[in-house]
Amino acid sequence: MTLNQVAEITGMTRRVIQEYEKYGLSETPTERNKYGHLLYNEAQVERLWQIRFYRELGYDKKKIEEILCSPDFDRKKALETQIQLLTEKREKLDDLINVATVMRETGIGPKSIRRSILGIDTISYNDMFGMVSAFSRQLTSSE
Repeated sequence: MTLNQVAEITGMTRRVIQEYEKYGLSETPTERNKYGHLLYNEAQVERLWQIRFYRELGYDKKKIEEILCSPDFDRKKALETQIQLLTEKREKLDDLINVATVMRETGIGPKSIRRSILGIDTISYNDMFGMVSAFSRQLTSSE
């Protein structure tokens, strides 16, 4: 496959793929087609898929290099940790969505939410989001 084909398949730009090759995370192909374009083999494309996956999980190049190049690296534990972090991030995003929905549907802001919905004026930002989100989930599950 040519670089353009690999870019399309992996969802990476040509420049990003070349950056990973320059950094040493991915092998630069040595074979060329009759037009002089570099040809990627299946193993090279698979490696780029792996790099993309770990980038999507939030790892930087140095950590990806450690994951892919160190035989002693505990991938399972690293993935478990990343899953936990992503789960926490998703919960925070769900809370934000729920609070934004309450604000959109009621037309009131955080101060009014604290006072009129929760009846607590001195609640912390994080606690307010958690409580409003729980309240919103209760409302939507009972409908």
